Amino acid sequence: LPPAWWLLARGWRGRSVFGSAASPAERVTLALGVALLFVALLPFRGGLARVPLLDALIYAIPYSAALLAMLCLVPRPGALTTLILGQALLAQLLGGNLNPLTWPYHLWIAWSAEAAFLATGANPCALPTALSVALARGAVSNAYSYALLAPLLWRKVYAPWYIAAKVSLGLVGCALGAWLAWSWARRWAANGQATPPTAGG
Repeated sequence: LPPAWWLLARGWRGRSVFGSAASPAERVTLALGVALLFVALLPFRGGLARVPLLDALIYAIPYSAALLAMLCLVPRPGALTTLILGQALLAQLLGGNLNPLTWPYHLWIAWSAEAAFLATGANPCALPTALSVALARGAVSNAYSYALLAPLLWRKVYAPWYIAAKVSLGLVGCALGAWLAWSWARRWAANGQATPPTAGG
């Protein structure tokens, strides 16, 4: 996927959260965002994951809303990678099941979301960008998880219709979560708060 790699390389150069352009406050915000993502999924881990088929929908709404809300606060390249990979590692550490085999999966999800973020203007407070980021993350996450990870790591093979249903419901949840984050960003701006700058600012 040359265009995606080109976007990532171009977008991260000099402006990412991993460089000197990011402030200490932004890095602290991202650390809090990792914790927020972990907390947002606690109800899912506590039992909602057992709801047949709808678990993908239930998972996606709070995760996407929290992810996009934090991206509105730190709209820089690399923020999505920090949040997505950071939450995954935190969950594995606290759960006592650190599994390096899943790390490429989380990186692929993060980089897909990063490419969508940069391709649509790098302004997460705009609805098209918020939707693009959430849908890119959800599509890769669900399709990769049920079509590839499940048979390779967990020895589970799902029927094509089941995978399609999971992906579709997950995308609905991602879109709802993105809309919630976008609505919050609009209210934030309407209440007189400064709108966060775009990644190009």
